[in-house]
Amino acid sequence: MIDVESITHGWRWYRIKSGKLVSPLSPYPLELPRNGVLPNAYFVPGEDAIQNMVAMIRDYRWYEVAASFGTVTGPLAIDRDMPRIRSMQCASYTAERIYARHAVVEQLSTNYDIPVSVLPW
Repeated sequence: MIDVESITHGWRWYRIKSGKLVSPLSPYPLELPRNGVLPNAYFVPGEDAIQNMVAMIRDYRWYEVAASFGTVTGPLAIDRDMPRIRSMQCASYTAERIYARHAVVEQLSTNYDIPVSVLPW
């Protein structure tokens, strides 16, 4: 069981499109704002789950993928649609760092006020 009260940070993954980070799951292209703040955002609390998701997307070559790590504020709710990765929803998500393949780090750095690094995995 997840101790929702103890969660303060989480991960998100994105499709990279024209140097911007876009939510891959929404029915419309929800872009991460330049300052990295998203209201009512979905996130994954565990690094292992996001690492597996990024690896799967890369292996299948579905799209150019990036991830972000950031602070979450509540109220928090469990996302019943994605139980395998323990996805959750928060009142606000603030990206603290963006991670991507080396080839796109510089391009993303020009579009965001958040540090961009090479994916650690």
